[in-house]
Amino acid sequence: ISSLGEVESCKIDNNFEESSNTKPSTVKPSLDKSVSEIDHFINDANKIYFGTLSIDERKYVAASILHSAFVDEINNNPNFKSKLNQTLTEKFDVDSHYTDKLLNQEKDSSVLETLKEKFLEGDLIQMYTYIWEKVLSKGEEDDFEIDLIETSGEKFGLEKPNINDTKKTGNERAKITKAMHSIEAGK
Repeated sequence: ISSLGEVESCKIDNNFEESSNTKPSTVKPSLDKSVSEIDHFINDANKIYFGTLSIDERKYVAASILHSAFVDEINNNPNFKSKLNQTLTEKFDVDSHYTDKLLNQEKDSSVLETLKEKFLEGDLIQMYTYIWEKVLSKGEEDDFEIDLIETSGEKFGLEKPNINDTKKTGNERAKITKAMHSIEAGK
C-alpha cells in the first residue's frame, strides 16, 4: 500500500464562538424528531447498525428499545410509565413531549419481536453499552433503571454475561463522560 500523498496544509479553527456566529448552520437539528419519524426509520430499516446512527438517533432508538420491551407494563402501571418517562427525559435528554407521545401511543407487545429482528447481536451489544453509559453517567445508580436495562436486555435475547459486560463497558464510558463534564464545568 502506497502513501496517498503529503499533507500540504492543515487549518484548524478553534474559535468556536466566532465560527458558530458567522457561519449559517447547515445541519438541521434532529431534536424535533417525532415519534412517527422514528417509527418509520425503525420499520423501514432492514437492519439497524449502531455505527451508522447519529448521536440523536441513538437516544431515540434507545427510547424505542426500552419502550418496546415494556409495552404491557407501560399500559398497565402508571407508576412504571412515570419512572420510565423520567429516565428517558433525564438520562437520555429526550424531550418530554416526545416521551409522552411515545409512552402513550397504542402498541402491542409484538413490537418487541419486530424490533429484535432489526439488530445483529454486535449492534445490540453496542446499543446496550450506550444505554448503560447514558443511565450511569448522570446521577446515582437507581434500582429501577438497573432492573429496567437488565430486564430489557434479557427480553432482547442478551445473555446475562453479555448484559454484565455491556454494563461494565458502559460504566467505564460513564466515568469518562462524568470526567469530561467536570472538566467543562471547571472543577
